[in-house]
Amino acid sequence: MTEEKQRGNLRVTLALSQEEARTGTDGRKVSLFIYPGAYSGQKIHLAGRGDFTTDGTVGDLIITLTVPSVDSFAAHLFVSNASDAKMHSIYPTPSPHSPAYQSAMRPPYTPPVPSSQPFGPPQSYYTPVPPFRIFPQQQPFLSMERSPLMTAATLILVLMLLIGGSLVLYTTVYVPHKASSEATATAIAQTTQIAKANATAAAQQAATATAIDHATATAIAQLQNDYTTITSSMPYLNDPLQTPYVTSWDINSTCRFTGGAYHVTSSAQKTIALCLATYTRFSNFAFQIHMNILKGDGGGIVFRADANPSQNYLLKISPDGNYEFDYYPDQSGTTAQAIASDSSTSLKAGLNQDNIICVIARGDTMNFYFNGQYVTTAKDGSLTSGQIGVTADDGTNATEVAYTQAQVWIL
Repeated sequence: MTEEKQRGNLRVTLALSQEEARTGTDGRKVSLFIYPGAYSGQKIHLAGRGDFTTDGTVGDLIITLTVPSVDSFAAHLFVSNASDAKMHSIYPTPSPHSPAYQSAMRPPYTPPVPSSQPFGPPQSYYTPVPPFRIFPQQQPFLSMERSPLMTAATLILVLMLLIGGSLVLYTTVYVPHKASSEATATAIAQTTQIAKANATAAAQQAATATAIDHATATAIAQLQNDYTTITSSMPYLNDPLQTPYVTSWDINSTCRFTGGAYHVTSSAQKTIALCLATYTRFSNFAFQIHMNILKGDGGGIVFRADANPSQNYLLKISPDGNYEFDYYPDQSGTTAQAIASDSSTSLKAGLNQDNIICVIARGDTMNFYFNGQYVTTAKDGSLTSGQIGVTADDGTNATEVAYTQAQVWIL
């Protein structure tokens, strides 16, 4: 029995009535078919109908038949019917509704007939049967009824998963994207504001420059108009500088009248020769004169000068078109203070060029004009009145300058 169990075989005993043993069973009602002539002790071997073995295969089902005893007539009928079964080749006829009908049918089989002794006990024999491949019936799916607690727990779990997924999506996708979008929008707004600020500043600068240019142009026009108005009027002093008798100019080795002009010379390097109109003193005025640099480093005009302490304002003109305006508190020259300097295209550069030099002085404001064109304005309150005069500047070369047509307008 232990060996049989290891093989996966099952052994059962099937009890049959005399009628079932004689005529067989109806295959449409039972899963086991009994051939006519069955007897007690007969074994029916059904392959693949046993239990599962340890290696996963299926064993056989071995059925032993038990048939109640009968009288000799019944036994005779049994043997006769068994002979008839042999003669007529009776086959097992499973029901067409059986799940193993199509696959389990094998070639016809005729069971052996017991001994021909009429009244002897039936001979015991082993009856092999066609191996019906009847597979174990699959268990139907059983739906398990869930308790309310399990349903609630499932819903809570699903809800937690949804909330967790939403939080993950919010923190990993939405928040970074929103922060990036806000940072981008902030950067764009800041860039826009900077661009607007720059544009505003540029516009303001342009407007300021335009206003300055306009104001400057307006101021220059007014200064130019001031010059035209003053010089078109009758001058207070009008000296052609052909003789010394009109204004009483200095006459010495560096200041003299010759050739119809007033000549000033300087032959010592780094020396400025100064020639004054001795009996003049002006406070607010316009002073204009023609200047021609014959040789050397340059000439110019002085005004609000005082010969005794040697104070004056000095405007120096060079042949290369440069000018310099200085305040001299004494005659040493080492204490001179530069007030303004530049170059001007209004000047005629070079030697032997006639340039008209003019200064209009009101209080501490002094406007300068070259050849009738406004050039610059200087402010200084060190000197308020004094004499007028002309110069020759020997920087490194001996210098001679001729002056003509000196004019003064009192303001």
